[in-house]
Amino acid sequence: EGTFPNVTPFVSDAQNEESILEIDIDKVELRRKLNICGLYLARSGVPFVRLTRKGNNLYLSVHAPDVGDVREDFSDYTCVGDDFSICFNPNYLLVAIGTINSDMVHMKFVSAARPFFITEANVPAMLHVLMPGSLSAQDKDIGDTEEGDDF
Repeated sequence: EGTFPNVTPFVSDAQNEESILEIDIDKVELRRKLNICGLYLARSGVPFVRLTRKGNNLYLSVHAPDVGDVREDFSDYTCVGDDFSICFNPNYLLVAIGTINSDMVHMKFVSAARPFFITEANVPAMLHVLMPGSLSAQDKDIGDTEEGDDF
């Protein structure tokens, strides 16, 4: 019973916003790295993975207390935009990329605190909108940050 809320105005406004970062990434590599990070999440109870772009590096990371840290660097991608970091539930992204037929996934980010968009690279026929997550101060970026830097 009930109706689904009309998200069309939100989606069209957000799609037209200038992006902070856009990534075209190999679907197989993305799936594999999400699954690796998911193993750490499942054992630790941490709900989110972090996607980070720093300079020429793009990687997924998980800081999982009592389990360990993992950082998975990407090799097959192109990006346009600034350095950026966002946390999200990897299970939702795995479902979204499962519907993509091409070899490349297009990701568009407008803000670390706003929903982001997933489509097929160069074929935006199906749009997925994913919500970012928020982690407590115990989370940290395990990239090349100074000791003690927290999210």
